[in-house]
Amino acid sequence: MTITQRQRDKWRAGYDSVLGHAPGTVLSDEVQEYRVTRAAEEVLLHRYKELGYDGVHNLMGLVDDCRLPDFFEGPEYQERFLSVKIMEEQLTELARGHLGGGDDYRVIAFNRVTAGVTTLMLALVPPGSMVPYVIPPYPGLDVHGHPCVPRAVDLAKASCQLISTPQELTAILDQRSDVPPVAICGSYRGIIRDEVMVEVCDIAHAKGIPVFVDDAAGARNRVISFGQSKATDLGADMVFTSCEKAGLYGPRAGILMGREDLLLRVGAKTVMMGTDARPSVVASMIRALEEYDPDRAEEMFDGWTARHARIWEMITPTMGEALDYGAYSGVYMGLEAFAELVLRKAGLEEVDLALADISTLHSMLMLRRQGFMTIASLHYPGATKLMSVKVNSLNSPDLTDEDIAQGVLDSLGETARIIADRSAVEQALFGPPG
Repeated sequence: MTITQRQRDKWRAGYDSVLGHAPGTVLSDEVQEYRVTRAAEEVLLHRYKELGYDGVHNLMGLVDDCRLPDFFEGPEYQERFLSVKIMEEQLTELARGHLGGGDDYRVIAFNRVTAGVTTLMLALVPPGSMVPYVIPPYPGLDVHGHPCVPRAVDLAKASCQLISTPQELTAILDQRSDVPPVAICGSYRGIIRDEVMVEVCDIAHAKGIPVFVDDAAGARNRVISFGQSKATDLGADMVFTSCEKAGLYGPRAGILMGREDLLLRVGAKTVMMGTDARPSVVASMIRALEEYDPDRAEEMFDGWTARHARIWEMITPTMGEALDYGAYSGVYMGLEAFAELVLRKAGLEEVDLALADISTLHSMLMLRRQGFMTIASLHYPGATKLMSVKVNSLNSPDLTDEDIAQGVLDSLGETARIIADRSAVEQALFGPPG
């Protein structure tokens, strides 16, 4: 069965560089995407009540481990201002070890990386200015970085231009004098190479412009998987990482390491907006950073790569060579390649669904039938909709690679069976559990 060019054109029409795909026909906006998330959460709860914790399996690559360290007790930790200050020195020392930065760098703890990026942009980006956003090149994909940066710039009433090379940055800075920071997406599907980050920092610094790096997963994924350097060692003035990704098992919260002069401005906006992390979250961050060991992390990355390779080998004969895998990225497939696969299995040339609808449908069916938690159905509106499964947050020792591979394929078959039935699709996406 051959997919028509008209179908491909429909899928590509209205491409949104923030989303990385065109809006869905069912998932037409963030409210509809959030409806899926709410429905997925109901499925999670239903499976937990029926089957216990063994009824759900985290294949998202994300955690939210808020376990508190032993030191977090006593009346001093019930006083917010005192407790945060007590922990500040320890958090700063640990974060410097993790992210780099000298004595003139300090830390702010945020309740989310997205909250921190938004705060940073509102603090440093004047209305009407423009933020170049350097993103990793990714074969076959139009420009697309993590959505939190362009969304934050938009809230600051400024514009954001996505680029991938130092040469593009030079061209922008030759034409514009209203660039407040330059933003870099260190790791998102691809990576920014060391030499590119160094050149970007040099170009920006020559104009007196600070550089901010969103290294949410990259602080470990870039460094461990790809042998890259810490962003601060390459010239970054500010760098974020997430405590829940790529081998750092902490809360879903963000650490910003940056120059003191810049973080004074960001910090003022932080306390005004209430985006700073609460004492218990800061304590969990400290516990996660203390538990992190680079050698152990390297072993984990090697183990994830091996498991993802096995899963990839088992499902490639059915899903085809467009399937790929990596240590942190899991086993994944691009939106258009996956949609074409589903249509071929369904024996259809066209369907009245967008790419994001199809991959999210598959994600929801994996959750409903196998209890597989994946990003497309459970993460925030605008998160990646790639078909993916990741073992790097899996806490289900009895779930084998064969189980995961079979679950992906079973739900692929069901996706193909119902894809032409709009009511069945909407029931799977929005309907009650059970």
